[in-house]
Amino acid sequence: MADVGRAYVRVGDPASIADELFVRMGVDDPRLIVVVADVDYDGAILGRQMCARAPRATVIGCSTAGEFTDQAYGHGGVAAMALGPSVVVRSAAAMATFDQGVEVGIRAACAKLSKCFEPNLRDLDPDRHVGIVLFDGTSGREDEANDILAHMSPFLSFVGGSAGDHLEFAKTWVSCGSETRAEGAVIALLETNVPTSIVKTASFVNTGFRFLVTRADKRVVHEMNGKPAAQAYAEELGIDIQKIDENVLSRHPLAIVIDGDPWVRSPLLVTPARAMVFASRVHEGTELSLLAPGDILGDTRKALTRSRAFHPQGVRSGLFFNCAHRRLLLDALGQMSAYHSLFADHPSLGFHTYGESYLAHMNSTMVGVLFG
Repeated sequence: MADVGRAYVRVGDPASIADELFVRMGVDDPRLIVVVADVDYDGAILGRQMCARAPRATVIGCSTAGEFTDQAYGHGGVAAMALGPSVVVRSAAAMATFDQGVEVGIRAACAKLSKCFEPNLRDLDPDRHVGIVLFDGTSGREDEANDILAHMSPFLSFVGGSAGDHLEFAKTWVSCGSETRAEGAVIALLETNVPTSIVKTASFVNTGFRFLVTRADKRVVHEMNGKPAAQAYAEELGIDIQKIDENVLSRHPLAIVIDGDPWVRSPLLVTPARAMVFASRVHEGTELSLLAPGDILGDTRKALTRSRAFHPQGVRSGLFFNCAHRRLLLDALGQMSAYHSLFADHPSLGFHTYGESYLAHMNSTMVGVLFG
């Protein structure tokens, strides 16, 4: 039996899907199973079925805006990956509930993980441990949750994304074992038997023009450069403010640029008061750079090549979290098939997200973790 497997199933009831996924993955005694599925599937049932077939595995998952493996892609199905003990020595996961606040939920989940990984999370070797975090995609808690998670485990890398639905932004779910939540986060921690590396690419070009955020409240930017945010944005693009639509916003997001690397903040809409609502938090005093479309295929290929270079013995598998905005752009360009061919070098699992997490919450980006 293999120690790495993945599979994609498009139709069936949860029990038959779990059976088919497990057989196709071909991992006899997995330590980790990640399941990503269309929102109309019941995550609790899928999780319970997988736990029954792999009692020693940590089982996590979420709903998606599309799923993919290195072999297939689409939406409306269920995809899964299993990693065995030659890759993952041990793993644990906990559900962070936000009923009593984000900080309470993240701290409680980290406390559960600490019981499985002694000493505490702060003392774990970052070369042998990596985290996966799956957020619900509609409550908008990712910014605060990532801040708290970084404080609890400052030396560990947590990579992940926010759950999706049919691009309706109405309902999503995350699951940990057989527990499923519409609001919350799943935090998983892995001790690996192989080296890992992080891949990140946003595939935009920095225009060089910068805005200073002069008034903001969480994800709403009211003013940039002392002007109503949408007015300042439209003036720099040379268009009438009424011409700002979804296409303009997706092609020209803004970003915090650090050492030339953009950490994208995607604007979603313009309010009647000419403020701009973003998909990530923006602080007052932040300097945001205006971006323009880049070469999404070329940039992703380069990012994967750079990350794979950390594994001279080869890559065993990869988990990827790709923004739904990138999916829409690839669809519009007719490049979806070419894009997914970039992941064909090794077993891969991914899904299209409502936001990506690595060090912080961001948008219009692909992040992932490779297992050597």
